[in-house]
Amino acid sequence: MAEEIRRALVEAVGVAKSYGDGQTAVHALKPATCIIHAEDQIAIVGRSGSGKSTLLHLFAGLDDPTGGTLTWPLLGAKDDLRPGKVSVVFQSPSLVPWLDVIENVALPLALASSKEDGMPAAMRALERFGLQDLAGKLPEELSGGQAQRVALARAIVTGPKLILADEPTGQLDHVTGTAIVEALSEWSKANGCAVVIATHDANVAARMNEVWRMDHGTLTLETESLLA
Repeated sequence: MAEEIRRALVEAVGVAKSYGDGQTAVHALKPATCIIHAEDQIAIVGRSGSGKSTLLHLFAGLDDPTGGTLTWPLLGAKDDLRPGKVSVVFQSPSLVPWLDVIENVALPLALASSKEDGMPAAMRALERFGLQDLAGKLPEELSGGQAQRVALARAIVTGPKLILADEPTGQLDHVTGTAIVEALSEWSKANGCAVVIATHDANVAARMNEVWRMDHGTLTLETESLLA
């Protein structure tokens, strides 16, 4: 009964991703089975090139698996995932250069054809990460760390059910990175949102409830966080 109540946001069964054919094929993700439930907080750890980004892109519906099945039971069809239900934070902030900070944060609401006035929601998201004073600046006026924090604010503005973040603290110092992950974690808990973070940082992983490991395309699930 408990498992039935905790229906899956994402369910992967034997999901694999390869590039190329035959002996020259690159197996970025070997067959993996896993579930992301509502309100899960998961860290995916592993070396660069281990397959973490590949797995996140599949979860987000940005890429298609070459094997297995991938579904989004509580979220619907793949084409309906973004920008409302699933938010993705990439390794680079990928802000629109001709939009100022608040316009960048409000952009997902516009793309989702939201009837909500995007600016108040965008300002609330900026305030969550202490960025309200940067609202009128262009991306070129931001440091790398500031731009990444803006990308995190943009990720929460639609009130998604799932946030997938790829090395979100890679451009931040330890203190700032820890504070940002804590802010994201608190927001997700308050809003019933699941968070999956791919990270090299053990301190970031320790703040998640569950740790998954990637090694040369092989996914291993662990049941306890690094703090346990």
